[in-house]
Amino acid sequence: MKRVIYKKGASRVRQAAVEQLRQTREKISADNPGLLESIRKKIHQNIDINGFSGDLSIDKRKNLHTVMQFLEIKRGSPAFQSKVKQLLSE
Repeated sequence: MKRVIYKKGASRVRQAAVEQLRQTREKISADNPGLLESIRKKIHQNIDINGFSGDLSIDKRKNLHTVMQFLEIKRGSPAFQSKVKQLLSE
């Protein structure tokens, strides 16, 4: 088994990266006021046009098929199978 070694330097590197990101944003905002906001608006417009809302579409038929395959593999517990049948009947 591998040993996990936590290094204190990782958090300092992460904090430095976040601080550099903040400074870069401030510099961009100072040099080009409104640039970041216009980019955000264009991204949101593109999301609205393409119909991507960030939600995942769920294929219920495929999910049911996956559950049925799982039940075929795991035949051990009748209590578990009755609970799944009850959930699927709803």
